[in-house]
Amino acid sequence: MAIVARCPECGKRARLPDDQAGAQTVCAACGRQFTLPAASTNPADPHSHPASQESATPPPPARNGGLRITLAVGVLILLGAGGWFGFDMLRQLHRTQDRLAAMSMHSDAATLVSNHQLTQAKAKYAELSDFLASRTDDPELNKLAGEVKQDLARLDRPAAQKATAPVPAAPPPASAPTVVHVDPSPAPRPAANSVASAQQIAPVPVPPPAEHHPVVEHPAPAGRPPVHTVADTSGDLTDAQIGASIQKGVDFLIGEFDPKTFELRDGAQGRGKRAMRDGYHDGADVLCVYALMQCGEALPNDTRLSLHGPFLPGCFDAMKALPLEDRFGTYSRGLRATALAHNNRKEDFKVLKADVTSLLKTVNKGAYTYFNDAPNAIREGNWDNSNSQYGLLGVWSGAETEIEIPKSYWIDVEKHWTSCQAPNGEWCYHQQGDPRLTMTCAGIASMFVCHDWIDAPLFGTAVGREPFSPPLKKGLDWLEQGDHSVDIQGQWGYCLYGVERVGLASGFKFFGKHNWYPELARQILRRQSPNGSWGNTVDTAYALLFLSRGRHPVLMNKLRYDGFWANRPRDVANLAKYASHEMEKPLNWQVVPISAQWTDWTDSPILYIGSHIPPKLSNDDVDKIRQFVLAGGMLFVQADGDARVMAPFAAELGHRLFPQYEMKDVPPGHPLFNSVYKLTTHPPLRMVSNGARILMLFSPTDISRRWQLREQKGQAGKPIYQLGLNMFIYAAGRRDLRNRLDTNNLGPVVGASSMTVKIARVQYAGPWDPEPYAWTRFSRWFHKQTGYGLDVQAVPMRELNAATYPFAHLTGTAAYRATADEVAAVKKYVEDGGVLLIDLTGGKGAFDESIRSSLLFAAFPSANPLLLQPYHPLLQASGSGMEDLSRSKLRPYAIEKIGASGGTIDYFKAGKGHVIFTSLDITSGLLNTGTWGILGYEPGYAQSLLKNAIFWTLDGQKD
Repeated sequence: MAIVARCPECGKRARLPDDQAGAQTVCAACGRQFTLPAASTNPADPHSHPASQESATPPPPARNGGLRITLAVGVLILLGAGGWFGFDMLRQLHRTQDRLAAMSMHSDAATLVSNHQLTQAKAKYAELSDFLASRTDDPELNKLAGEVKQDLARLDRPAAQKATAPVPAAPPPASAPTVVHVDPSPAPRPAANSVASAQQIAPVPVPPPAEHHPVVEHPAPAGRPPVHTVADTSGDLTDAQIGASIQKGVDFLIGEFDPKTFELRDGAQGRGKRAMRDGYHDGADVLCVYALMQCGEALPNDTRLSLHGPFLPGCFDAMKALPLEDRFGTYSRGLRATALAHNNRKEDFKVLKADVTSLLKTVNKGAYTYFNDAPNAIREGNWDNSNSQYGLLGVWSGAETEIEIPKSYWIDVEKHWTSCQAPNGEWCYHQQGDPRLTMTCAGIASMFVCHDWIDAPLFGTAVGREPFSPPLKKGLDWLEQGDHSVDIQGQWGYCLYGVERVGLASGFKFFGKHNWYPELARQILRRQSPNGSWGNTVDTAYALLFLSRGRHPVLMNKLRYDGFWANRPRDVANLAKYASHEMEKPLNWQVVPISAQWTDWTDSPILYIGSHIPPKLSNDDVDKIRQFVLAGGMLFVQADGDARVMAPFAAELGHRLFPQYEMKDVPPGHPLFNSVYKLTTHPPLRMVSNGARILMLFSPTDISRRWQLREQKGQAGKPIYQLGLNMFIYAAGRRDLRNRLDTNNLGPVVGASSMTVKIARVQYAGPWDPEPYAWTRFSRWFHKQTGYGLDVQAVPMRELNAATYPFAHLTGTAAYRATADEVAAVKKYVEDGGVLLIDLTGGKGAFDESIRSSLLFAAFPSANPLLLQPYHPLLQASGSGMEDLSRSKLRPYAIEKIGASGGTIDYFKAGKGHVIFTSLDITSGLLNTGTWGILGYEPGYAQSLLKNAIFWTLDGQKD
């Protein structure tokens, strides 16, 4: 007899032996602790025994072989397995403990061999052999016993033979232990809030694996060509090239500083001796220190650029001590205030306040001139827009650190820049003269600053306004015409910095047809000298500022279209500042046009559409949005002003994008609400989900007005700011944020493949393809990595054919019951030699349990699943193009929920083929995105695992 228990939390059922009645257990799906019911009077009825009581304390841990494992872990794993094979719980728990002990002794023996302690190794192998001799009912331990006999035979060979004998094959030694899996059964992974956590399992610590797994090149077996990487012929500028250029420039600039005084060396600017205290040199010092500080955020591993490192603190203190009373004081104080405000440290505030106070004293009618000429010269009209932009830059930096600035200051500055703008939108150096790109960028950037402090609050309370004032719009319109934004002339470095300031202030990724950052970055890299400089320290500093500040990860893309696309023009800009502060990592934001290709939107994981009037989206527009989302992005739609008409628009858009999924409320406890901050209260949100991740998020209330109004400290606004950061981390992941040019997009690979492998994506009458782009991207990645092509086809389950498709992949999120024809087809496919890989997309959902019971158990009722051990050939560099994957690597979310050693890959052989299955996610990893809330392998590991599995299949499926 058996009892059938149903979890009171999630409803998951498990079949258990009668002698477990009344015992405490843990749900394998949600982690809820509860008491099993009394013995069943109707075991066929799963609803006759609902569990009701919750345990207050977890079971006590047990010890074995130096490794601690809790009874809860064993029960949890065996519960998942029991629903399929009906293994006896206590027997399996003892078996698990025996295997852990055996693995520990085997690892100890291997360590002794590697240290040439052969006598001790032989004794340890003998001890292990005796241990295994009394446990012959376990096939895994029987297999290990055979290996131990071979190892002992090698150790008994004469010395002459040992000199040429290979080292005994064994798991890695204790100094580099592998992840310990505790059960070979096809158990679902522990639930998110399960007591089976890292705190309750204490294996030998596993060091984090390298980011890239070493590929050991073996001769290609007969029938398949050698593996080779395919060179990138796109010619696109890469983030790695940007990083290398910044590093070379930093090395040069640091070399220009005197290590004793931490100031630029005498004559570094070609302007005479430093002893003359020429203000130009002081200003150059400030500029170079500011550039190095910004480069520190682009090169976080260069300790010289840290304010806690060996070099930069000296430069910072020397910069603070500069008097800056000479002619160039307006430039110098403006830049120094910007540098000091960037970190906003208490110890820098006195100097920062003095600089801002000085700049407030020397301004006249919103304008500036050279320091020694102010303010009398301004009254005579002797101002210039170059000094005016740097004076404003310093005051604005002070205002960002909450130094109080009179509102009249911003009004005067806006009047100045408005009054001297040319009719076509440009600005000149003086009132009269030739317009210049440098001064036009100065005018646009200055108008954005004024907008932030004068107009921005008005946009938090109304909708239907133009996002920019007429002068600001006129300046931006001019910059978007022709090649204006990339035609760098005159003072080269100074002009670059001006364009970059406008680009970051506006958020515009494109000025007209020009993607300004990579286009100008290419120019910069071409002009860099072999010594790392751009001619002199000033141009070098400006080039480094451009490259480093524009390189940062992008928080969110705001979609620009015909209509009211920016009712809240500074919402994401303010959210990016908040997120940068909270994460201690600079983040940018962007505005992207709807006319661009969807691949141009992939700098950020979020595409944001906000309005109070539904935008008119063509079928082509919708198709581009769909492609962006399927590639791993998330669409965020908001009803500005709480406009009710946006709700039906969002519902319709969700249906146009993903008709197979229904829009639903985001449930409490969703990972969106705890990716960074645990939000107990939040506005109502609706979503379209594929069961693994949110594809589209809709807010029927206007949350971004809080971002627009900078209400990050108020009771109403703070949770909304936290929600904004949660949204980003949910879509991007907690670590390894991609820089602007570190694109996740892979285009089609140019050139023929050396071999093509046919792959079957198993199709069934359910959501069989939750991530359609996963295999598209993986096929391109696979081609680039190996030179092999993949011919991936959707094949109905009942039509699987091992002769045509040696490898098949089956995945899903929702429950599915296989038909009799499908069961028969899968049985024949595997027994004829096919390899079937099954995973659970997202690592959550009912697909896993249902497919095991309705398909695997039905097709292979006598199968004896085994754990895929770290030393199995599939997880080793055992063939050409394969990698050492013996140390599994989970996503941070999975580690947080189930521990670094949680989850298993199981397999069994049937006929000529194999079934490989796991309750962890592999499919989402093929998108190479870090979406939070997915229980699965890290993307890099998932891709390499699938690559290994394909080559293992081609090489004969060796166990």
